[in-house]
Amino acid sequence: MNKTTKKAGSFPKGLLYLFLLGAVLILFNLLISDISLRIDATENNIYSLSPATKKILDKTKNEVTLKYFSNADVLTNVPGEFKAYSKRIYDLLKEYAAYGDNKIKLQIIRPGTDSEEEDKAVTYGLQGVELQGGQNLYIGLVAISFEREEVIPFFNPSNESKIEYELTRIISDLQSEKRPETGILSSINIFGNPASYTGRGTPPWYFLEALKKQYNIKEIDPEKTDSFNSFNAIILFQPKKADTKFIKKIEDFVKKGGRLAVISDPLAVVDSQGRMAPYSFPMKSLFKKWGIIIDDNQAVIDINAATRIMGRNNKPELNPAWLSIDKNGMNSENIITSDLESILLPIAGTFKIEEKKDLDYEILISSSKKSSLKDPSFLQFGGIEAIKRNFTPDNKKYPLAVKISGNFSGKKENIQKKGVVVYISDADFLFDQFYMQRQNFLGFEMASLFNDNLVFFQNCMEILCGQSELIDIRSRSTTLRPFTKVKELENIAKARWLETEKSLAQKAAETTEKIKALEKQRAGSHNLVLSREQEDEIKKFRLEKEKINEELKKVRRKLKADIESLGIKIKMLNILLIPSIIAIIGIITGLRRRNK
Repeated sequence: MNKTTKKAGSFPKGLLYLFLLGAVLILFNLLISDISLRIDATENNIYSLSPATKKILDKTKNEVTLKYFSNADVLTNVPGEFKAYSKRIYDLLKEYAAYGDNKIKLQIIRPGTDSEEEDKAVTYGLQGVELQGGQNLYIGLVAISFEREEVIPFFNPSNESKIEYELTRIISDLQSEKRPETGILSSINIFGNPASYTGRGTPPWYFLEALKKQYNIKEIDPEKTDSFNSFNAIILFQPKKADTKFIKKIEDFVKKGGRLAVISDPLAVVDSQGRMAPYSFPMKSLFKKWGIIIDDNQAVIDINAATRIMGRNNKPELNPAWLSIDKNGMNSENIITSDLESILLPIAGTFKIEEKKDLDYEILISSSKKSSLKDPSFLQFGGIEAIKRNFTPDNKKYPLAVKISGNFSGKKENIQKKGVVVYISDADFLFDQFYMQRQNFLGFEMASLFNDNLVFFQNCMEILCGQSELIDIRSRSTTLRPFTKVKELENIAKARWLETEKSLAQKAAETTEKIKALEKQRAGSHNLVLSREQEDEIKKFRLEKEKINEELKKVRRKLKADIESLGIKIKMLNILLIPSIIAIIGIITGLRRRNK
């Protein structure tokens, strides 16, 4: 009797342990709810900030408010990939706010249709994408610090790998009262022409648009500019005229620790004014002082770097004068080029280096040893076959871009700031068509880069303007990690679509042949009309086509339903798995104690 009573009384005791365990878990969650613990177990740490971003955030002094405008999770008819994309951006912004230690404030704004929030988005210059039903999708950002603001009108999914770079750049820029001032002098029309009543204008080169996001760009007038002291950096783009006075100003600027980027090309393909005429660099004497010997009569031919372009017969040919430089031709130890993959230099020059005391030289880009030098005029008129026929490799690498830094004054006294000069022997590489494509993305224009030309020059400018940390920011890996089952469902559905499409195509081909046969018969008689059987055959095909189209719709609906069902199951599994395991352990423990 007592034994039975003991067993009966032990069951509630087991349940009591289970309830106590649950209470302990609840209490533990309450205690750590205010503690931020983040563990990124993904490959390449795609949900973590890079060390360079953290370094910049550590130096942040001015508070920055990030206003994230996104309504992807509240609107209807929003594609699933945009909802996931918006969530990934939100997760990244939370990382910034968490690490920023109250210096980075995050606000989430969900603009509704015709709402006050949508008016704010439009006022800030955000771009909405119109969906079916007239609703506008917003996925953009406004960063504000004191009276300055920076805007990302719309986060382009094709540039997801650059989001961290853009966000960190904006936060870094907002720490100063004004952007670094950069002066540009160019003999080639890189600034574009405004539209007039006589015709359409031409836009500025895209690299200028990119630079304007970070720098205050001013065009230099040699006749009116007395001093360059106000500039953080100067860009000389294919300069053709430079008198002694101007050259002296440039020299003094660099001696005082100024930053200079010089781009010159023995034969600029895009120079419409020069019509690809031979070019003479007007600052050879100054560069000779700095140890750079420039010969305008030499262009580099590299068989290993030949680029496939359209030849004179309108056929694609490999042109060794158009250099496609891969990682083998880039300095892997210099921060400017270490992470680049490919650069295109159409007809580039070269130079010799005679090192000077107190100056450091780093070659950034060079040709392969399968190279030689040719006169630019020969490249212009000789043709690709003539270039190849007369080619003999020199078995040496030719430098194509170099960074020079150090004391340019030649005096022994200590200087507060070292001068830096970057010299690039090709001007065409920054022309839009040689590194990017403009695409219409959901109603507005986007730029898609297909090589690292622009990134290379941006890296050069960041070094010149003292923002080297930005170069360290890695390109974030893609966050797409599809479930195997989802992929399997997609493949099954695609296979079904393929079969129906094949069936439709075959029926269409058969009917087309029949119609052709009828047309052939009709050629001899204008009075020939289709028979009832032939009309019925065409009607039958049309009905079959409608049936197949309806089947395609059903397959797509079933695919979507299967994927959504799988997603719900996975969410429920994630939500209930751990509590269920704990409950099962508690029940087993209670039953064991009861049986003792």
